[in-house]
Amino acid sequence: SNLNKYSTINKIPLIALNFSETNDKKAPSPPSSEKTIIAPKVKDRTHNVTEKVTQ
Repeated sequence: SNLNKYSTINKIPLIALNFSETNDKKAPSPPSSEKTIIAPKVKDRTHNVTEKVTQ
């Protein structure tokens, strides 16, 4: 049972590492462009909320 636990524990970090590596290689630029697109929308929403509250 100890051997099985050890093998599964070893597999998990490898999968996580591979996943993060592939993400970094695939899309270094899209996340930043997505953030810039999302940020104004969030600002508009919060602005609308504050306007409603003040009115």
